[in-house]
Amino acid sequence: MPGMHPVTVSMTPKIRGSYETTVNFGMSGQWNLNVVIQRAGHPDIQERFSVVTGKEPMPGMTGMPGM
Repeated sequence: MPGMHPVTVSMTPKIRGSYETTVNFGMSGQWNLNVVIQRAGHPDIQERFSVVTGKEPMPGMTGMPGM
């Protein structure tokens, strides 16, 4: 959405190769996410994807509690 500024969040390591964070989306709808992994001595890895927030289950997440 024009006029919205990017938000940077920190990730918490869980198990080897798995990280977690919590994000509070300000409104329902489609959100485009840009994930950048930065490691010392390695090139950045970047992936873009979209999620849909709201009252209905998120596509592909029907079996997960709270989704």
